[in-house]
Order: sequence, then C-alpha cells, then structure tokens
Amino acid sequence: MLYSNGSIICWIDDFKTHVEAKGVAFPVREESFYPQLFSFLNDTKLGRQYVTDNHVGLIDEKLVWMKFAVKASGGFWSPYSLKSIVWARWEDLLKDYNAKAPKGVNKTLQTAGLDWCLMIMELKLVQTMQQGLVISISFALFALLCATGNIVQAITSSFTIGLIIVNVMALVAYFQWELGSGESVGIVVCVGFAVDYVVHLASHYIHSKHQDRDNRIKESLRELGISILGGSVTTIAAALVLFICVLSIF
Repeated sequence: MLYSNGSIICWIDDFKTHVEAKGVAFPVREESFYPQLFSFLNDTKLGRQYVTDNHVGLIDEKLVWMKFAVKASGGFWSPYSLKSIVWARWEDLLKDYNAKAPKGVNKTLQTAGLDWCLMIMELKLVQTMQQGLVISISFALFALLCATGNIVQAITSSFTIGLIIVNVMALVAYFQWELGSGESVGIVVCVGFAVDYVVHLASHYIHSKHQDRDNRIKESLRELGISILGGSVTTIAAALVLFICVLSIF
C-alpha cells in the first residue's frame, strides 16, 4: 500500500463539503468557481488553515498550484530497500496521472522532504561500505606492521579484525536488520574499535621477553587485559548515555 489509511489531507474534499452545504452542486461551474473558492478560503477556519499551510497557491487571485499531503508507507528511518519501492510506485502513479491529465494539471510532482534525500545517501553509504572496509583494514594492517614489525603477526591480527567485522555483520543478519545507513557506518566504525584492542595485544605479544607463545599470550592478557576491558566498559557506558539524547538532523 502506498499510504496509511486516514492520512490524506486534501483541501478539495473540504471545499466540496463547503459548497454542497450552501446548496451548490459540485463540481462547481467555471463562472462561480473563484467566488466559491475565496468564500471557502477566507470565511472558514479550514480554508484559512490550508492557506497558512501552503496547500493552496494564489497569484493575482488566480489558483496556480495546489498541494495534497499524505503519509506514505514506511517511515523516516525505513531502509532503502523499502523506501525505493515506495518512491518508485509513487513516481509510476504520477507519471500515469500526468499522461492522462489535461493540459494545465499534468505537471504533478511528489516530494517527501528529507526522506528521499536520505534514501540516496543511504544507498551511497551501503555502496561505499565495502570500499571503506578495504581502506580501513588496509590502514590497520599498516599500523599493525609498524607497531609489531612482524608481517606474520600483522596479517594474523588483520585477519582477526576481519573476523570481528564478520561477527558484527552476522548479528545484523541474525536480528533481521536491513543494511541501512546506520549499519553501514557502524560496521566501518567497528574496524576502529577492533584495531584499538587488537593492535595493543599484538604489539605486547611481539615485544614480550618470553620465547614461547603460551607465556607471551599470558603476559599480554595479564598486562593489557584490564586496560582493554576498562576501555570497552567506558565505551559501552558512553554509548548508553547517548540513548537518552534526541537526534537532530541538520
């Protein structure tokens, strides 16, 4: 369905009710249209509200444009996969209407404010997510190589970061979330969080004075485990505070 039931705001319906209450047949005859229209717009509360809300456009006392409002299916935060379908169906509907409408009323347009703009932005974010992952993991590999000086350790740690990202994406699929703008940005940001912890453990492992792997791992976890755990706790705590905030798009 293209719109929610009961969400249509059409001034013509109220105009029809207004003239019929006066005993005038609808559609209104051409010679009496403007007198009846101005009576509706100037003498009724609903008519004045339509003018205030820019549902009716008058220039030199001539009706030059009009607007109808409806709540389309989906919502502001709906994913691109849903919004694109709704947008395409509205476009097809208007193209069909404009093709059949007489000259003068065959230039109908539709807009949804920021909704369609965010839809395009979301599409671009999803499209560039893979590129962002490749770039961020490549930089992580470089940072690990500089920190550890060991190509094997750097590659192994980068692979670990990749597995962390796979786990995050698996959670998105498990909870049946759509891969939208928030998820796309969050997945790329997760690379930064993963690098922050992995690089410290990998660096300490390489620079440990122990020769065997078991003691190197134990020393790394013993020396840095509490710091990494503390960092994760503070990160989670900071994110929890954001849940009580109001998001304003500007």
